[in-house]
Amino acid sequence: MYRKIIASVFALLFLLAGANVKAQDNLIPLDPKVEYGILDNGMRYYILQNRKPEKKAEIRLAVNAGSLMETDAQQGLAHFCEHMAFNGSANFEKNELVSYLQSVGVKFGAHLNAYTSFDETVYMISIPTDVDTIYQKGFQIMEDWAHLVSYEGEEIDKERGVVMEEYRLGEGASKRMMAKYLPVLMAGSRYAERLPIGKRDVLENFEYEQARSFYRDWYRPDLMAIFVVGDIDVEETKKMIIDHFSEITGPENKRERITYDVPDFIESRAAVATDVEAPYTMVQLNYNQKGVNKVIETEADLRERVLHWLFSIMLNARLAEIANKPDAPYSFAYSYYGSSWARTKNAYQFFGIASEGKSLVALKTMVNESERLKKYGFTQAELDRGIKDLLSETKSEYADRDKTESQNLIWPLMSHFLKKAPAPSIEWRYNYLNKIHEGISLQEVNALANELITDNNKVAVITGPEKEGVVLPTEEEVIAVIDGKFEMDLKPYDEKALPDQIMASAPKGSSIKEIKKLEKVGAEQWTLKNGVTVICKKTELKNDEVLMSAFSYGGTSLYDDETYQKTRFGLGMISNCGIGDYSEDDLSKIYSGKIVSLYPYISETSEGMRGSCVPEDMEHMFQMIHQHFTAQRKDNDAFMAYVNSQRGFYDNMLSNPSSYYSVESTKWLYNNHPRSSTIPTEKDWNNTDYNQIYKIYKERFKYGSDFTFVFVGNFDVDVLKNHCTRYLGDLPSSKNKEVAKDVGM
Repeated sequence: MYRKIIASVFALLFLLAGANVKAQDNLIPLDPKVEYGILDNGMRYYILQNRKPEKKAEIRLAVNAGSLMETDAQQGLAHFCEHMAFNGSANFEKNELVSYLQSVGVKFGAHLNAYTSFDETVYMISIPTDVDTIYQKGFQIMEDWAHLVSYEGEEIDKERGVVMEEYRLGEGASKRMMAKYLPVLMAGSRYAERLPIGKRDVLENFEYEQARSFYRDWYRPDLMAIFVVGDIDVEETKKMIIDHFSEITGPENKRERITYDVPDFIESRAAVATDVEAPYTMVQLNYNQKGVNKVIETEADLRERVLHWLFSIMLNARLAEIANKPDAPYSFAYSYYGSSWARTKNAYQFFGIASEGKSLVALKTMVNESERLKKYGFTQAELDRGIKDLLSETKSEYADRDKTESQNLIWPLMSHFLKKAPAPSIEWRYNYLNKIHEGISLQEVNALANELITDNNKVAVITGPEKEGVVLPTEEEVIAVIDGKFEMDLKPYDEKALPDQIMASAPKGSSIKEIKKLEKVGAEQWTLKNGVTVICKKTELKNDEVLMSAFSYGGTSLYDDETYQKTRFGLGMISNCGIGDYSEDDLSKIYSGKIVSLYPYISETSEGMRGSCVPEDMEHMFQMIHQHFTAQRKDNDAFMAYVNSQRGFYDNMLSNPSSYYSVESTKWLYNNHPRSSTIPTEKDWNNTDYNQIYKIYKERFKYGSDFTFVFVGNFDVDVLKNHCTRYLGDLPSSKNKEVAKDVGM
């Protein structure tokens, strides 16, 4: 993909948690479309009508209490109480609840679920709304969970076995290593002592009253909220909430709901943990912020958080460039500003998957880039790109505001209750960002480096495989690195000038030879003069999206087994090489602020491309299609960077039992066929031939006439037709049509 992606989850977290129009201190409003209120007993409710998907609603019950509230004798019982909610209540016998919901199409896991964390417990149902009795039953279920769960001794004992099995299955590599590093990462805090899974001896031996008392103490109206987002009648929903939840009472002597903090510290800390089943080496670096993070309440607060977000966007672009170098110490790395386990403690955090034996080098790179920013800062071009990306992401969300799924709208409301995070409307956020972005200066963003990259409160964690020949650094060596006791390369960032698009002008192309109506699917098929086939279907499922898929039959089935073995694990790297004169990093910069992506692929039976864009960036997608056919770049450095990153990811994958099982079962399924999928070994990587990969790509994408291009989305048909005739109509053609071969799998 040639556009730097801003993960929507981070966009939501940062935009809704965090932004300083100087001299302004307006409070951030809750989305006015949300019906919000507090019942007399203290329970809160949030109701939002949303038509996507139709005849469906998302319902959540949030309890602002988790494992941190447990006593020493209750460790693991917050999670246990979550289990008991599905095990019988006043209105549902054991198993009746799940059986009923499944009978009306609500499947456990997909539409019915729950989770317990340090600070909260949340129950979730996705339920139909077109049948009143079913919709109403959803509120009865939530009410039962809130205060009517049965805690019969016999059922508690039965559930112990279920939870203990979950405990056993949860004791994988990540859990075992977390138990080693969390006391360091969260030293001096309750978080280090209260993992939600709890303690084995407590779960096996707790008295019934311990579970009952946790439920009585913490499942109470002043600590709970009900959320409903979906295709609903707001007033009827509000009435059902009042009917079901108004009469809930809490205990007479309420236990204090303490907010736990992580204390500051001066000397740097480190934890190194290994496990025989760890699939890769992970490097984490936290610059904990001093004190307690403030609640985001005003526009000034939010602007400050937007600056943090821009800082992360720009730094992540630099980290990605390093990952694309052949000697990169990591296959993937990113950074962000946000909470570090505890609600009250923010940190500037780095995460990376290090290449084998290079964990310390990866950590040095993170520290080096941090110090480079403190010394030189970002460039104006980097800031301009970051702002473009920020605005384009929000603009696209705004354009599709009436097509947003309910499950995406309910999470900000939950954060509003649980974390006091703002939850304004997308209209407000869109207008706000357009109002403030021009006033953001390079000087104030660069000033964040000294604020976020702290001298104290530094902690690093390295986890990795316990494997012969692989030695992770000592904690002393890690501390020396995060304290900067190594030779750094702190030259200014080198910014290179690039054009706004990859083709200076559009080709002449060719005309449409034939138009055919595909009545059954409501589409049209165009045959261009050069033989290219185009199928298009205009839709309005999304206001701001065009999807593209292109395919031609053949793939790797047309090559012998020896060639296949030399190329199979490297075919996925083609898009990493860039196009024409532009590397992948160049393309990321060229397409900043644009929402467009394209992936070429070669599979066993076909070759093709998958892409997407917003309508206004459609021509850029067509330029990428054209150039992938006619100007595919060959880049040996990009190939080596890909191989090294994949090695780092796959080297220890077989140490994971699930991965090992998958590989062995696949071998059995295909009778050890040499083409059956497997995890690459060192021998496979050494045998991979980039010249042969490039040759196969050029052969598979030599002629456009062998391809069918499918476009679906909210495009202007005349604009699409123009792009197709000019860019696809210019592709080389041949009268030959290939078909895939049966390779005997």
